[in-house]
Amino acid sequence: MTTAQRFELRLDRHRRERLAELSQRRGVPASEVLRQLIDEACADAGLLDEPHAALQRLLALPRLPVPDPETLKRELDSQLDEVTQKYLDTSA
Repeated sequence: MTTAQRFELRLDRHRRERLAELSQRRGVPASEVLRQLIDEACADAGLLDEPHAALQRLLALPRLPVPDPETLKRELDSQLDEVTQKYLDTSA
């Protein structure tokens, strides 16, 4: 990992508010939002190699809530039962 260097950026109130909103939505600090946006812009401009760009897009995806293991098992079992009945039900 490379050593990070300090960088100062001055933003007007409107941009700062939009940055704070993005930070809240993504659940990461504003500094991480800025790093992600820089990486996204570089990827869009073709300045990142494809594996790095793909990883950056993956890391930028919103985090989905994951239920506790027991709840997850019940949900998956229920979905499996539904699919099994739909496609393997021979009584129809």
